[in-house]
Amino acid sequence: MNTTWRFYVGEDGLWQWEELQPDRVVIRHSAVSYQQYEECLTGAKRAGYVFSPAQAKSPRSTSVRKPA
Repeated sequence: MNTTWRFYVGEDGLWQWEELQPDRVVIRHSAVSYQQYEECLTGAKRAGYVFSPAQAKSPRSTSVRKPA
């Protein structure tokens, strides 16, 4: 199952993370809040988060029609 990870700043101004199912249901969330994003990211990595870069978009056709 592919999950999505969400990193956000809560109402308290601190960073938190959540792991979501494909239907956006929260599987689990950080038990603590973090002052810095990097600390939050480290906590998520301990919980199983692995960075996965976005897929590159397929190149658009750049062909030009020649006049008939």
